[in-house]
Amino acid sequence: MIKCNKCGSYNIEISRNYQFFNRFDCKTCGYWTYKRIEDCCREPFDIVVIKRNDNSSFLYKQCINCGGSINRTKPLSYKKFGDEIRDEFNEDRYNEWREKIEIERMILIKMKQEYNHYNSPRYKYYKYLSSAKWKNKREQVLKRDKNLCQICGKKIANEVHHLTYINLGNEKMSDLISICRDCHKKIHGIK
Repeated sequence: MIKCNKCGSYNIEISRNYQFFNRFDCKTCGYWTYKRIEDCCREPFDIVVIKRNDNSSFLYKQCINCGGSINRTKPLSYKKFGDEIRDEFNEDRYNEWREKIEIERMILIKMKQEYNHYNSPRYKYYKYLSSAKWKNKREQVLKRDKNLCQICGKKIANEVHHLTYINLGNEKMSDLISICRDCHKKIHGIK
């Protein structure tokens, strides 16, 4: 049973099968992750093959469909599988299989990065700052403070600063102050 890394729920289902990975979605919080399938591919058909080196040879199982071989660190026993050898180990197909897995993994990593970005508090904050609701609230605060910086009291205020982010999206007027760019940078420690 798979547990959600975000909320701890066991309400997980496989939402998509890729060639070499499964995608798992949490039905409770929407968080998703992926995991490599245990077989070499979705339709494994393994045969015993021999891989010859300069002075030695090893037996492995290699999939006819994808070229994959998932037991490369543990060669098979000649005693047990010596009579089942069907072909030579195909290094080119094996390398293509590994490359396809890596490409699929990189695609999933990119998708996960985008998901994390669009679901991050920072993205939601900046999206809110471009909304009509925020622009209206911002204008009200600037008007209330007569477009004067509430920190230095000298410069024209062209920005609005959140004193607290607790009510983000539903700020009270007391949560916000008008501020000039220089004072805003100082508050946030930006040079």
